[in-house]
Amino acid sequence: MLDATAEAARRRAEELRRAIKTVAWCHNPTLSAPVTFSAGVAGFPEHAATRAALLRAAEFAVRQAVVRGRDRVVVASPRTLAA
Repeated sequence: MLDATAEAARRRAEELRRAIKTVAWCHNPTLSAPVTFSAGVAGFPEHAATRAALLRAAEFAVRQAVVRGRDRVVVASPRTLAA
């Protein structure tokens, strides 16, 4: 989201995550499975000073969402700047 705070982006990602859970996803009735949504959120300049660093921070945050059990939104921490 351009021109949005990291908190606003987190809230929107949470809305999307919840909405996706309510959709009946079924490609094959005998092989249905729940669909989950994981997202990483990073904001400029609070989490990174450059575009490349911002993308790395968001990527790290989404990997943390997956590692922590998926189906969640994780906001980057300032510590990801060193990565």
